[in-house]
Amino acid sequence: MKRNAKNMLDLSIIIVNWNTKNLIMSCLYSIYQTTNSIGFEIIVIDNASTDGSISAIEKKFSHVILVKNNENKGFAAANNQGIKQAQGEFILLLNSDTIVLDNAIGKSVKFLKSRPEIGALGCKLLYPDGSPQPSANPRFGSLGGALLAKTGILHLLPRASREAYKGPASYANAREVAMVKGAFLLLRRKALDKVGTLDERFFMYAEETDLCFRLRGAGWKIYFYPDAEVIHHGGGSIQSFEQKMKIQRQRTVSRLLFIKKHHKRMYYILYRYLGVLYNASMLLGLLISGKKNNERTKVIQAKLRAFFTMEV
Repeated sequence: MKRNAKNMLDLSIIIVNWNTKNLIMSCLYSIYQTTNSIGFEIIVIDNASTDGSISAIEKKFSHVILVKNNENKGFAAANNQGIKQAQGEFILLLNSDTIVLDNAIGKSVKFLKSRPEIGALGCKLLYPDGSPQPSANPRFGSLGGALLAKTGILHLLPRASREAYKGPASYANAREVAMVKGAFLLLRRKALDKVGTLDERFFMYAEETDLCFRLRGAGWKIYFYPDAEVIHHGGGSIQSFEQKMKIQRQRTVSRLLFIKKHHKRMYYILYRYLGVLYNASMLLGLLISGKKNNERTKVIQAKLRAFFTMEV
């Protein structure tokens, strides 16, 4: 991953694409229209899209470095492909379903350059209507926090206590956090050299949580920077109901993998057991009420399959 410092760009922007043609085109336009004061390259890793994404990018953005995979390698593995090619002092992992606003990238790089202790930086994510989207978390998820949330007790606690577990949708000021969302994840190359790239066992979801965890363990700080704003649509490549179910299962699998990787065996077993118990009780309630085929029932079934099929 090391490069000659004399020839190094400020930034390498890596975007993984899978059938998000319209969204990634808007994303690329927004980068070029709003980013100034830094030198950058864009590397798009396409995971075997079939919607015309590749030809559209080649036609409108011929200077973008385009890597064409013959299969969907997953989010972590595809990003690692881009990181290996990257020439930048900093690396931005950017979702294809984002719109960059008002030099958000340039501002973020400038801030990161001024704070050498920061290994990763996240920005203020917005929903398409402009309202704040959850962008960072003051702590990593825990069994206690999950129990408080699932039982509804968390909502009864004072605001300060609730935010200690979940954090607000967005903070007003720059601050150190435990983790930031992977839709916009700005990384210091030196930090990646120390802890390694994304864990490719995470096909999708929780890979940024794992990376932030490892960075903090190596002594790097994780920061949320609200002066940079980016619109994040979310779920840009998810179209069919079947895909939604796969996503629900993948979220659960990734969460279990993170817990198994970073916690003791008994913690993992207890988390998994309680997950099965909670979702089974929710499913039973829906079945008793006659809601056998609604979307909520199928979502819970997808989660249960993940809890049952994960290897201990």
